Amino acid sequence: MMPKLIDIFDAKNIGAYYEAMKAEIPTDSHVLSKFPNQRTPGLQLSWIKGYNDVPVALQPSAFDTKASVRDRIGIAKIITEMPFFREAMRIGELERQELLTTLQAAPDLAKPMILRLYDDAKNLIDGAIVQARRMACSVLQTGTIAVAAGDTTGRTAAYDYNYDPNGKWAASNKKTLAAGAKWTEGNKANSNPIKDLLEAKRIMRLKGVLVSEVIMNSETFEGMIASESIAKAMNPVGAANIIVTDEEAKRFIEQKTGLRIYIEDGIFKDENKVERYYLDTGYVILAPAGPLGRMHYGVTPEEYDLRTGNTAASVQVVGGGIAVTTYVEPHPVNIQVYASAIILPSFEAMDRVYTLKVQ
Repeated sequence: MMPKLIDIFDAKNIGAYYEAMKAEIPTDSHVLSKFPNQRTPGLQLSWIKGYNDVPVALQPSAFDTKASVRDRIGIAKIITEMPFFREAMRIGELERQELLTTLQAAPDLAKPMILRLYDDAKNLIDGAIVQARRMACSVLQTGTIAVAAGDTTGRTAAYDYNYDPNGKWAASNKKTLAAGAKWTEGNKANSNPIKDLLEAKRIMRLKGVLVSEVIMNSETFEGMIASESIAKAMNPVGAANIIVTDEEAKRFIEQKTGLRIYIEDGIFKDENKVERYYLDTGYVILAPAGPLGRMHYGVTPEEYDLRTGNTAASVQVVGGGIAVTTYVEPHPVNIQVYASAIILPSFEAMDRVYTLKVQ
């Protein structure tokens, strides 16, 4: 008996395919690991952000008197509405006819066609992960997030988030190096990355925060190790004549600063199909070990339908909370496959992060 295409492209099958592929090719994003997934009901996200000021000495007091009441320092409650993402692909009537014909005549030859269509669905799921990763990198760099529907969609959906509305984080936890100190090939005679990293580490230590990691992309890393100060520190006598590998320079900087270096590479295409880095060149993020926040996944309308059974479509939730939906459209006869997600990172440890702009 000829199988129904909707059974082949059932959301549960697509979800299983995605999870299998994800296990084979795991993400190498260190930034995403700093924002572990968490399910959040509804659209509203609320969290408490602390400014982690250094401890204040306890006030002296006389006996038999009431204790003075101390104000809480630098506590802000953040409440915002999470953004909604959804996009679809379809298996049109011509594709359906070709696939059905191949399934009937030579089932083995249909497998590559099916896998190609599964990959199309996987690309939609990957697109949701792109949004999560770009938002996490954005808040680390600037304390803001901005996403909008592409210019060609005819929609006006746009979201802007400012995690630092009073500018306190930018004033105390961000620094842009002067032109003469930039980490660039052209400025390699003057730059001093180890000094810059140690100074940032000292600033954070005075806040009571021990940073142990530094995150940047490869281009920023190349600008850092191009500095002549590093070659001279590694070999004061023959710096001009030695060849230092990237790995040797990395180990040396880690040893001198006590900071483990993580390279956050990767390019994505935004909603207007423009290629961008997840972590922009020139940004260096210093942070303590462990999570800095959570990647919150809300419950999509499709998942609500799945829970109530109020749907003729097939719905499967994958990843942190991405809903994959498939259904047959009767006229014209198409199979619709789409992914939807409600995603937004919280940034509870914002004041424990220091951002350097070095290029």
